[in-house]
Amino acid sequence: MKPVALVAKRQEGLHGGKPDYFVYAGSQLVGRIYQTHLKGSSENWFWGINGLTVDVTVGAVMQGHASG
Repeated sequence: MKPVALVAKRQEGLHGGKPDYFVYAGSQLVGRIYQTHLKGSSENWFWGINGLTVDVTVGAVMQGHASG
């Protein structure tokens, strides 16, 4: 299987001035990454993959948070 390059493109004005990116696989929108502020933390990021189909038996995580 040939690897697919994912490209993040910054979107202005979508999330109250905080960094916000759409993620593309070629020309297809497949996800989003944006900065959030969770209680008790100075910087957190949400990421989500929403444009790919995954067999649920694989157990792939399709969203989450990461500290930056």
